[in-house]
Amino acid sequence: MAVIATIALAVGCTQLSSTKPEPAGNVQASSEQAESRTAEDLYFDACDDAMKADEDEIEPLITITKDSDDVIWNESDDKVLMLTFHRYPDSYPDGSDVNLEWGQVWVTSAKEMQDWYKENQDGVDNWTLRLEELIGLPFYGEYTSMTAMWVKPEDMFRPAYQTDITKDEMASTFEDIDEESFDQEYKAWFDDNIISSYFDSSAPWTRLGYTYDWADNGTEKGLCEFIVNQDSTVTIEFTKDTGDFIKWLDEN
Repeated sequence: MAVIATIALAVGCTQLSSTKPEPAGNVQASSEQAESRTAEDLYFDACDDAMKADEDEIEPLITITKDSDDVIWNESDDKVLMLTFHRYPDSYPDGSDVNLEWGQVWVTSAKEMQDWYKENQDGVDNWTLRLEELIGLPFYGEYTSMTAMWVKPEDMFRPAYQTDITKDEMASTFEDIDEESFDQEYKAWFDDNIISSYFDSSAPWTRLGYTYDWADNGTEKGLCEFIVNQDSTVTIEFTKDTGDFIKWLDEN
């Protein structure tokens, strides 16, 4: 464990969901060299780049707080609306309370997604691929569905050096964070996630609190990412296929 813990200070990566749709083909680019880069090139380059977290890659983060403009609260003010992109629509029936007994679920803020869409919707002809890029998911994943779920803030954490969802600042190593903020169980999870993501498979986990947007668009920052703990109970607002989810974004 001591060796793995040392690795954790330098590298890391994870993934929100996976498996493989149709090959994405070439991604838009701004030069002849970039035009020849396929989704495969862009994705694995992102994985390599994300392995090292640099201080200049630290970005402001949204917070899960009552005064935040980046989250949507329910009428009771005790849950926030989060999104997860996946291929298991039958696991998240509309209007149901679901216990996440099968494991952790990686999510992003529905409000942040809405705001991103308003600024970035033009020129996209493959929304499945674009969402995979934005959320840092593999281009070969068979993602078909977006689920919006109401989640208690206390059931979430940031999969990053700074886990506190109420703070908007990040660090690029554990050494820059108060050691008392982390228990050994979290550090063990962090180390295991590095091994499973960067060495057993490939995924561009930034460890800085946001997804790696691997589209060739001049930025690496995607959306802020969070994890809902295993065995949490969430309320499903909806599960939509990609096309219907984009219609929902158009209307909201």
